[in-house]
Amino acid sequence: MLSLRLAVLFIHVTSVIVALGASLFSTFALAPILAQELEPAARIRVLRRVIRRLGAIVLGALSVLVATGLLNVIFIGAVSVLLIAKLVLVAIVIVLA
Repeated sequence: MLSLRLAVLFIHVTSVIVALGASLFSTFALAPILAQELEPAARIRVLRRVIRRLGAIVLGALSVLVATGLLNVIFIGAVSVLLIAKLVLVAIVIVLA
């Protein structure tokens, strides 16, 4: 049972890294470079394509995050105020995406 819990936790943390990494990359690395290098019309076209692809990756990671988060709750057997706050934040992010 411990190895399953560790595997779920590993997948959970990995999905957080993927979701945050993709979001931070597009915001802080890609967007400023495109703003310097491309004309506004071309920049918008490229950003739309990148956001569409990264959006699918981020939404997939968020869905894995929610599923593994629920499994973690089952393993722990308790619901805390912090967990409820995190679930509300995840729901907001999914709605805004």
